[in-house]
Amino acid sequence: MAKEIQLKPDHARRGWEYYAANRIWHPSAEVNIEGLKTTLQLYAEHSQSKKPVPNPLKYVDQSYLKEALKKLGISG
Repeated sequence: MAKEIQLKPDHARRGWEYYAANRIWHPSAEVNIEGLKTTLQLYAEHSQSKKPVPNPLKYVDQSYLKEALKKLGISG
């Protein structure tokens, strides 16, 4: 992670520890559909969009996650 986004290793470690301790990401890396729905609603309100808020599933393809978990031998 430090190499990919050019962080000092200590900063990458502390960031990971914070995310892991506060359960920011789902343990199996699933997308939180309700959280995404809220994000889309907030964005629409902030941008004063007149368009209806799209279904969050329009933007999520869990097939990649399911395949990765399958290859790792983890049921997801």
